[in-house]
Amino acid sequence: MKPLLPLIITLIILLVPDLALAQNLPDVNKDGIFNGGGLIPCGQSADNTCNSCHVVILANTVVKWLIGITFMIFAAMAVYSGVKLVISGGNSSAKEDAKEMFTNAFIGLFIILGAWLMIDTLLRFVLKGGESGNIEGYGPWSQVKCVTEAKPGITNLAIEEEEFTPAMVNGVATPAGNASVAGAGLTAAEAKSRLTAAGIGIKPTAVLEGVKPHVITEAIKLKQACGCNLYVTDATGPGHGTQGEFTHAKGFKLDFRRSDNPNLISFIKSNFAPAGKWKDGTLLYYNAGSCATYALESDHVDVVYKTGC
Repeated sequence: MKPLLPLIITLIILLVPDLALAQNLPDVNKDGIFNGGGLIPCGQSADNTCNSCHVVILANTVVKWLIGITFMIFAAMAVYSGVKLVISGGNSSAKEDAKEMFTNAFIGLFIILGAWLMIDTLLRFVLKGGESGNIEGYGPWSQVKCVTEAKPGITNLAIEEEEFTPAMVNGVATPAGNASVAGAGLTAAEAKSRLTAAGIGIKPTAVLEGVKPHVITEAIKLKQACGCNLYVTDATGPGHGTQGEFTHAKGFKLDFRRSDNPNLISFIKSNFAPAGKWKDGTLLYYNAGSCATYALESDHVDVVYKTGC
């Protein structure tokens, strides 16, 4: 009878489709919920980048797979010990062996489920309070839901909102401007030199090539007027809207870091006129003196400096 147990376990693993290793790649539905399959839950396309949530999916998938095998092995051992107990007859030694096997099977199952509970708690802690996803439900019915992370510099707002058209001040539209009078853009070295000389910080990854001269001039004026800790995070780098006359790509916009700089926000709100807001509630302020519109986004201040107003 002893060779029968490994044979039963092997047949169960091979014949259960859900435990087969040759599964399809992960399936994520339109709501971002992982539907299972495979052990590599991310990196299958350019839009499916890996984050902490996918690590949880991977761990959750492996644990569920192992739990499934554990139950199959427990069932096989329970059947085997039961058969052994029935056919033991008056053999007390065989009866004790069968009972011990059945008891050990229960103890092993209890230990495995206890370990699963600890791992499940740990996985939920990894995603707790994070922005990459969450776990919904409990036990084998739990689902890991990942959130698509926003790429730096890219907004979900409509392009016309990013380009500040139309922006209203007291019911009157701000000037449309004329981009053709702005002239040629500066080199990155020229822009960096002027900003640094004025005491304006620059993020190492910020792209300044092609930014318009008047944009740098107005940024320096803002620094002098507010005495703020200005820090440029980007100018003409990729990842911004490209449609319209006054865009990042064409050198008319700057991004200033907002964190640890309450003086900048206070100065903008106190000295510039409210100019409406985006659909997500982002407040806009207009400075007629520099024909500039400031958008107070959550992590930075996006400002466009027009010409020909």
